Amino acid sequence: TNEKMVKAFKLVRDVFVFTNKRLIMVDKQGLTGRKAEYMTIPYKSIEKFSKESAGLLDLDAELKIWIKGEDEPLVKEFGKDSNVNEAYQVLSEYVL
Repeated sequence: TNEKMVKAFKLVRDVFVFTNKRLIMVDKQGLTGRKAEYMTIPYKSIEKFSKESAGLLDLDAELKIWIKGEDEPLVKEFGKDSNVNEAYQVLSEYVL
């Protein structure tokens, strides 16, 4: 299908994988993190997205993604080791 990975981010427990066709989210669940939910979101299903932080140098940030047909956005916390700006840039490239 000519799908290629563009960028991946490891959050506290979760993983974001951006391909040239979709966003794949791996949500680790439970105390041990052995159970995982895999969610595929085609870029055409993303209505809007936003990032929120206290400032340019804030170590923690939040990424919100609104999906068609859902009332509430998906909300993911990015810690100091993850770059929310890079994730936002990839979304901008493929969604807009």
